[in-house]
Order: sequence, then C-alpha cells, then structure tokens
Amino acid sequence: MSSSALFRSLYIAYRILFRSRSRGKRLLSLLLTGTLACGIFALILILSIMNGLQSGYIDAIVEVSSYHMRIGNISLSEEQSEQIRALPNVASIIPFRETQTVAIGKNGRFFGYLLRAVPENWQEADPGMAKQLTEVRGRLSFGRPNAVFISRTVALNMGLLIGDELQLISLSAPKFSLLKPPIQTFTVAGIYETAFHEIDELLILTESESLNSDFSLNPTVYGIKLKNRFADERTAASLKKIVPPQAQIESWRSFHRSFFSALKIEKFAMSFLLSLAAAVVVLNLYFMIKRLVFEKQKEIAVFKAMGISPREIRLSFLFVGILMGTVAVLLGVSLGLLATVRFSELILFVEALFFSIPGGFVPDFRFFYDLPIRIDFAEVALIAGLSLAAAAAASGVATARITAVKPCEVMRYE
Repeated sequence: MSSSALFRSLYIAYRILFRSRSRGKRLLSLLLTGTLACGIFALILILSIMNGLQSGYIDAIVEVSSYHMRIGNISLSEEQSEQIRALPNVASIIPFRETQTVAIGKNGRFFGYLLRAVPENWQEADPGMAKQLTEVRGRLSFGRPNAVFISRTVALNMGLLIGDELQLISLSAPKFSLLKPPIQTFTVAGIYETAFHEIDELLILTESESLNSDFSLNPTVYGIKLKNRFADERTAASLKKIVPPQAQIESWRSFHRSFFSALKIEKFAMSFLLSLAAAVVVLNLYFMIKRLVFEKQKEIAVFKAMGISPREIRLSFLFVGILMGTVAVLLGVSLGLLATVRFSELILFVEALFFSIPGGFVPDFRFFYDLPIRIDFAEVALIAGLSLAAAAAASGVATARITAVKPCEVMRYE
C-alpha cells in the first residue's frame, strides 16, 4: 500500500473518530477507551502488588529457610568445601545444624520451635540471609554466651524481651527421656522479622559453639547460596562430581514445591479474572465498530464510488479501533506505573477521602502503608501488547462486512 493510501485511511479514521456529529458516539468512544485504560491500570497495579508480596515470600524462603541448595547425609572435608566454593555459580557454603525443640514460656506454656545453629560469622558468610532478617530489637550478632535470635512473633507469644532467658528442650537427643530431657538456657540477644510469617513462627537462631555437649542436634547440613539461583540444575550436576554418591542434594525448587506452585496458580487466577474485565471492554469495542460500519454504509458506498479500495476503507475503520486501543494502553500503563511507584501516596489520598465523608466508615489502611511493590516491566509490556492486539483484532473482525457493501444498492435505497 502506498503512503498516500495509508495517509488517506488515517485521515478517514480521524474524521470518523473525532469529527462525528453524534455526541453520543463520541461519548461512547471515550467511555470504552477509559474503561479499557482502567482495566489495564488495575491489572498493572494488582500484579505489581502480587509480585512484591510473592517475591518477599520467595526471597525469605530461599535465603533463610531452604537456602538455594542443600547438601545432607554427609560430612564434607575442608578440601571438598573449597572445591564447592570454587564453582562458578557458588557464592557461599554455610554449615548448620537444626533440631526440633520445645520452649518453656514465662507462663509455663510450651511452644514448639526449630532451633538452627549457625557459625559465629553468619552475617559475613551469608549476606543474603542477613538482609532478610530485619532487626526489631537488640542486635543480631553473637556477642554474648548462649545468645539466641528470636522473631517478633516468638517474642510476643512467649512474652520475651532483650536479655530475658529462654529454656529450650532438644527433641533430637539419642537418649531422650521425659524424666531428664536435655535442657539448655539461652539469652535473647536480638529480635528479628522476615517477610514470611511461617519462618517467624518457627525459627530460632543460635551459635554452633554455644551449645552444650548433651544438647543434641541433627547431623550437619550444608546450605549453599548461588549467584544465580535459577541455574541450580547445572550447579547440582557439578556438585555430584565433588561429593560422594550417598550425599543428598536438594534444590530450592523441590524444598517448597507445593508452596511455589500455589503462588503461580494464585497469580494466574488473579490475572485471568482481571483479564475478563478487559475482554468485556474489547468485546464492546467490537460491537461499537460493527455498529459504526453499519451506520456508515452510505459513506462507505461514496468512498467506493470515488475509487477508494475496500482495503483502504476497512483499514480506516481498523485504525479507529487501534487508535482507541493505543490511547487506552498509553493512559492505562502511565496511570498504572504512576500508582505503583506512588502507592503510599495513593493510599493516603484514598484514606483522606474516607475521612472527608461525615459520619462515614473509615477502613484500616495501616496494612497497605508498607506493602511491597515490584514492577515487572516484561509483564507490563505483555499487558500493553495483548491489549493493543486485542483491540486491533476486534476491529479487524468487525470491519469484515465492509467488502459486502455495494455502492449501487446503497445509493438506490438511500
């Protein structure tokens, strides 16, 4: 198609969309464009919130709970540890031991927790884990004997403060006896918080050297942090060449497989429900273009009589849908990104609106103040591309009737 024909199609589309004498049609075009923009805006904002929440959960799990990879059922020599550290994708290797414990609270109640013993230099050896543990009270460093770090949830459940004593009973002792269980008294040195509540409910950290000889733990497990956790399969193949066959190598993918699958399903379901709203708008756009073609049969007949090809006329109506879709995409993406970046200000504005209603109900917005937000620009581009493609496809299907318009019949009856 020549440039003059393309320009002619664009000019006809401009006349149809912006120079219509019908005020109702212009209002309908604006309404459809605005509704599609609102759908794109909501999709970007909600998916960014879900990405932030899910990334917080996933980072907390792989950095604190499961590590990127684990090696168990073996005791590594210093030479084997150095060989593992020398692998290209390995950032660090941290030996630790765990045991199920029972804690005795101030009120005499018993609570079950997971005690993990880590090296004294755990912050230097595992900066990823140190980043995920947010200090709430005290300091997360082993500066005193028998020090432990507990979560804010554990502190609230047991009524503990910094400097309080905490008695733990090990359930992994080989000669465990209810009459004389292995008990050790620890001192609360720090209180932390993570982005995943399940970790906060279970995990207590202490130093490996501070444990008594009769306070038994499970065998040593080696947690491995990777520079790229998605290259775990390639790293596992390299690890198998270093460790003996009886070693158990476990990846973060299998450690919480069901939880990660649930997150994917949740995100897919939310995206599907929000996409339905955009699909309804695109369907309305299809019917609007189809009605427009029907109402413009006289003009179409005149264009054909003037020598304009049906392809150019169809392209003109196609441009109407594409222009509406483009405006909606630009508006929806801009507002979605702005609301995502300024989410805290948006929540304060909405809260102020509720407060301005005399005698109205004011919801509690405190949960939204520190809500994590993560923008996935690949998802934003996919949303914009699919919305624009859907608008173009709806317009293309709706304009199929144009080729059936015959100038002689239209002129005779008009």
